[in-house]
Order: sequence, then C-alpha cells, then structure tokens
Amino acid sequence: MVAMHSKTVVEEIVGSNTDALAVSRDVKYELNMSDEVDALFDYNPDHLLDCLQKHFNVHNDASLCRALHTPPSVISKVRHRRLAVSAGLLVRMHETTGIAVCDLRFLLGDRRRFFAAANLHSHG
Repeated sequence: MVAMHSKTVVEEIVGSNTDALAVSRDVKYELNMSDEVDALFDYNPDHLLDCLQKHFNVHNDASLCRALHTPPSVISKVRHRRLAVSAGLLVRMHETTGIAVCDLRFLLGDRRRFFAAANLHSHG
C-alpha cells in the first residue's frame, strides 16, 4: 500500500501557494512551487509546529501544548531541536488533529519511504 498525500490537507495547512502537487507510485514528490513552499523539503520541526498552531487557531506553543495534551517541555525541545519528533508524538498529533501521519511527516520535511525504529536488540 502506497501512502498518498491529500492535496486538500496540505493546501489547507500550507496555503494555496502550490502550483502542482503530485505523488507518484513510489512516494516521490514532484512539486512545482514557489520558493516559500519549496522550503518544505528540508527537515523543519518549526514548520510542523507552526502549521499545527494554524490548524488549532492558537498563537503560541503553550496553547499548542494544551491542544495536543503534551508537556510544554516536549514542544520546547522539539522547537529548539534538542529533541526529534518521535513516532509517539506524531501519533499524538494525528489523534488530536485527524491529519494522517504521512501528511504530518510531509509537513515535517521527512521524506523517508519507511519510518522504522533502530534495532535495539543485540545478538551476542
């Protein structure tokens, strides 16, 4: 099953600055957009958090924390890049917003085909 990004969800959050949005079968993005939207290609947790603030219609991280039911320290560490956006946080964002995890990853700038945890078991 191939993840497809809903053009309406991305346009709703990012705005209608996209000229074209197409997702190919192998989940490669062919985008013809302005420089402002082209910044989406870089990993940027600030962009994801700002889009979530827009989604919830809140104006600061404290209000966003309340909307996401997340401790303020987590959002602060993500914003200041001392903590990566974890799978658990993405699931929390999905549960509170209804936005698909693949769309949240798209807004985050995560372009990996698979999102897997590292092998934590040692064989010895």
